[in-house]
Amino acid sequence: APPNDAAGGWRPADGPLASMPYARDATFVEIGRGAGDYARAKGMMRRWGHFQLGWSEVAPDTGVKEGDLVCVCANVAGVWIRNPLRVVYAEEEAGPGR
Repeated sequence: APPNDAAGGWRPADGPLASMPYARDATFVEIGRGAGDYARAKGMMRRWGHFQLGWSEVAPDTGVKEGDLVCVCANVAGVWIRNPLRVVYAEEEAGPGR
């Protein structure tokens, strides 16, 4: 896992975003073991399953490649808002057990 800083894990972006005024939040948690769990987790991320929470959502067929457009919809205090975004970059590790 990357080192945390005083801001609770947020750190200036590196890589493709180094020159942009953004921060990247990286969290590493074991959610399973083995190729089967890895494949299920990867599929969930590709379907934006981490946003399907009842109060937030992304259309499951939204792309995950650099340049793809994304619209995150969220219910904030009873009002649904839309947050249009663009995928800036995507990282993919080569298989489980990195």
